[in-house]
Amino acid sequence: FNRLEKQELDIQMAAQCLIQAIGGEGHVYIKGYDDLKFYESFILQSHEKLASSLPLEDLQNFNDIDTTDRVLLFSPYYTSEVESDVLQLIDLDVDLVLICNNPKRDDFPNHLIHYVNLSTPRPIVYTED
Repeated sequence: FNRLEKQELDIQMAAQCLIQAIGGEGHVYIKGYDDLKFYESFILQSHEKLASSLPLEDLQNFNDIDTTDRVLLFSPYYTSEVESDVLQLIDLDVDLVLICNNPKRDDFPNHLIHYVNLSTPRPIVYTED
């Protein structure tokens, strides 16, 4: 839990970023990757779904994202697929929240991306691998 406490401000800023879309006229576009993809349905369709949320994959392209919209990406690791989406969104000046284990880079523009470190560099449940 100490790792989360160290990120308290980052988590607060990420939440405020998403609230701007929810409280305004925008949407929060959601995309999960790999083992965390199953959270998409919880966020989008459950009884406690996130207000104003839509699947990012429903967009024809990222150019359809409005300045009032925000994007929430979550992945166990910073993969090439995540990086591709992040870089495209940054190029379009889209505000986004990224939740994943620490990427090997830290040159993200702070005014666009709110990063929360998942802090699970090793598997939660160990296997023989």
